Amino acid sequence: MDRTPRYKDEIDFRELLRTPQRLFGYSYVYFLLLLLGLGILYAGSLTDIGKNAIMPVALKDSSAFVQDIPLQAPSVLPPVDVRRAAVPTDSLLRTGRDLYRANCASCHGDNGLGDGPAGLMLNPKPRNFHQANGWTNQLCMFKSNKPRMISQAKKR
Repeated sequence: MDRTPRYKDEIDFRELLRTPQRLFGYSYVYFLLLLLGLGILYAGSLTDIGKNAIMPVALKDSSAFVQDIPLQAPSVLPPVDVRRAAVPTDSLLRTGRDLYRANCASCHGDNGLGDGPAGLMLNPKPRNFHQANGWTNQLCMFKSNKPRMISQAKKR
């Protein structure tokens, strides 16, 4: 009598056809291979625009900062004399220009025309600082101070 054990094939396809529930263990592998194949097919058929390989002509790279505002330790500031702050000095203009470039120019543009690269997709569009129309915040204050501002500008 032969006592050697009889070895079965690892996958008996005839038995799988009779009991298909055993096939579900292998279906995960087939499913993952199918997803991998579809992903490779999708990635291979992307165009240059779909891959974001081409920069749009209208947009500039807004990730480059002109100047970053350094962090400062908290402190108590002295009161501001508004009459002295209303008179523009070179240092005050330089500070204002630097703050505008760091915080505002990305949306409002370098010249304040509302054409900055970061403001192209905003709704509503950034203000054009060279036009009086479109000012909705504190419009009453602007109208009430307009005659005084015009008279001060004529004195200079």
